[in-house]
Amino acid sequence: MSVKGKILLAFVVLSLLGSAFLSWRIYWGQRELDRHALAFAELNKINYGLFNMQAWKLKAFEIFSGHITEFNISPSAYQEAEAELRKYLYSIYEEHIATGKLFARVFEDAEKNSKVNKMLLKLFKDNLQTQLQELNIKGHIPEMAVQLAAELKNNEPRFRQIMQNELVRLMQYKDKYVYVDPRLDQFKALGCEDLDCAKAKLNNSIDEKRAETNKHATWLMAILLLAFVLLAIGYKSIGLRSTIGLLTLFSVLLLLLGISLPMIVIDARLNSFVFNLYEQDVSFGEQVVFYQSKSILDVTRTLIESRGFDLKIVGFLILCFSVIFPFIKLVLSGLFLQYQLLRNSAVVRNMIFYLGKWSMADVFVVALFMAYIGFYGLFDAQLSSLEQNKGGFAVETVNYTHLAPGALFFTTYCILSIVLGIIINKWHLAANSMAEKLVI
Repeated sequence: MSVKGKILLAFVVLSLLGSAFLSWRIYWGQRELDRHALAFAELNKINYGLFNMQAWKLKAFEIFSGHITEFNISPSAYQEAEAELRKYLYSIYEEHIATGKLFARVFEDAEKNSKVNKMLLKLFKDNLQTQLQELNIKGHIPEMAVQLAAELKNNEPRFRQIMQNELVRLMQYKDKYVYVDPRLDQFKALGCEDLDCAKAKLNNSIDEKRAETNKHATWLMAILLLAFVLLAIGYKSIGLRSTIGLLTLFSVLLLLLGISLPMIVIDARLNSFVFNLYEQDVSFGEQVVFYQSKSILDVTRTLIESRGFDLKIVGFLILCFSVIFPFIKLVLSGLFLQYQLLRNSAVVRNMIFYLGKWSMADVFVVALFMAYIGFYGLFDAQLSSLEQNKGGFAVETVNYTHLAPGALFFTTYCILSIVLGIIINKWHLAANSMAEKLVI
């Protein structure tokens, strides 16, 4: 190998080592990102908002409590109260005072009491009617009604407090039922005491991890592109066998990333839900309707571990066509040019040239993009139908469904695998043609 070839080989090997390091960082960074994103989705599930009875109870309590706090008795109501008090006082006067029933009972009790002076008592009793007329109690009743109505107005804050206390008792909010948020352990794990703090911390972590993962993925793709350009330019200096071996290692790296990282992230949310109740807006903030982030390995594991036999078969087929067959093909392709024994083996040749057709990785990529388009369109249509409701409430929806890094790396692997297959096939045909000429 020439000096130029050695230098190019050294650069490509360094690129391979750098790609391996970046792949490791991307894998663990994506795992942290998925963990935080899943935690955020769990904390903000619609089950804890729009579909949570306790949340509705709190909203109702806030509405009625607010109405009671703002409760003011109108002047006309006090005028009606004053009129009713006047009627009540007049009825008391006519029934108990004017008829003498009240004083009759008082005198009767006094006569039974030995300490009361009987002569003085008789004097009061004989002059009662005259004194009542002189006092003119009936004439003072309108004034007393006005004073009582004014006293009611002065005690209005106390009435509001009594009504609030009765509302709490009626709703059994504090007396009989104490609600414990099932997310408290998650709050504590994040070092928080409430949802707002937990959401802020998770959002910061998600933004940091996503920026870091995107940066590493960009560097990885740039290094891969540089390595491929170097191999394309200097494959004659490096040697076809070394070139195939390096391309195989790059393909294995991309395959491992493609099957272990999430392919599609399905994230549908209600950004806000507002409706008016008793002239007051009732609103729910951001809620996650559906969230799912799965890699090929995750989907395969889920299907294989499911109870249905048909799902187990599908999981096994995905494992074979997307993981096992491609990996076997890559390993044999990388070793095919290195060892004459493998080139002479019909089994190995069939695996390389025919097994690749059965791996269907390119078909899987097409299916992946079709699934993405289908999921995105499905959720977008469903969320749009919610926004166009005619039920008197305002809904704002957000569809964050997107392709994840696994789709990028798996697609890149498919392209590189096809290129690798073409190169090996051409070399194999050229070698066979040369061998036939030598025989002739």
